Amino acid sequence: MNEIIERPQTSVATQTPMSIMAIAVEKGASVESLERMWELQVMYEKRQAEKAFVSAMAEFKKNPPEILKNKEVKFGTTHYFHATHYGVTTAIVEGLSKHGISHRWDVEQDAGKIAVTCVLTHRDGHSQATRLEAGYDTSGGKNSIQAIMSAKTYLERHSLLAATGLSTSDMPDDDGRGASGYNPEAELDKWIYKANSATSLADLHQVQKEANAAFRDAKDVDGWNSFKAVCADCKAVLGAQK
Repeated sequence: MNEIIERPQTSVATQTPMSIMAIAVEKGASVESLERMWELQVMYEKRQAEKAFVSAMAEFKKNPPEILKNKEVKFGTTHYFHATHYGVTTAIVEGLSKHGISHRWDVEQDAGKIAVTCVLTHRDGHSQATRLEAGYDTSGGKNSIQAIMSAKTYLERHSLLAATGLSTSDMPDDDGRGASGYNPEAELDKWIYKANSATSLADLHQVQKEANAAFRDAKDVDGWNSFKAVCADCKAVLGAQK
């Protein structure tokens, strides 16, 4: 007597393109049909990875790290406090890793400018990139190499902050020491936070208009260029939500 073995039934809710492909192979589906199913599988996995990334970032933002402006910068009439490269990256990278997200920086140089792209990648494969660029930082009597490295570390810090939608905060009880002079780091942080908080393209346009006036009044061209790059990323995200 022949024994009949039945294949366990897969519910519609749990079927994936791959499981459907397996059934199609058994039934002798054409090569064209299998190729189409494979394309659907790739699209399915990509979408699942995107959802995993969004979910992980949402969990990360529930308890974001506190990043303090713990370094004083003072030369000439310039005086401000900013968060160090180590302070920013250590806090953020540690927090991201708890949710399966890693980061890297891609660096480009061209015609006296440097561009840094911060890429966040989830363990399921989805990546998101944020690009900022600026001229070399020649302030404070830096030599050519120092000017390049200063701009690079500046952009690394701020591209990571922009990619995660975080900002830095003042050290507690600093007795108002950072009150005098224009603070480029704080100003850029402020406008990046406002751009990331925009809930519509109209809101983002208004933020960009106000920021333009602020950076223009301060003659902060590099800050404005960096902020425009952040706005471009925010615009792409808000446009995709339509």
